[in-house]
Amino acid sequence: MKRIKVLHLLSSLNVGGREKVAIDIVNSLDRERFIPILMSLRPKGSMRERINDDVEVITYDKSDKLDFNAYREISNVVREKSIDLLHTHNPGAFLYGFIGGRLGGVKKIINTEHGFE
Repeated sequence: MKRIKVLHLLSSLNVGGREKVAIDIVNSLDRERFIPILMSLRPKGSMRERINDDVEVITYDKSDKLDFNAYREISNVVREKSIDLLHTHNPGAFLYGFIGGRLGGVKKIINTEHGFE
């Protein structure tokens, strides 16, 4: 069976609930069925140390303003890693992930909204 490559996209790896949930997901995915990759739009964050060693972590240093290069970076990752599914976490990551993922050719995109009632 072909393993599914899942790219999880976060705005950062700073301490927070969405980061914890995303890291819990990538750490616990069944490795016989999935290859998890985590991408952060910010290069630093203390939650990085909680990610299992077998999870590839990719970071990007996104500008505080609208960053068109981020779309290209995400699309490059999607293409180079042959991503099957893009899972974004919250609106900021979804904005960049949807456009970058589509440019990269990903077929399936899922977004999880964290912390809203």
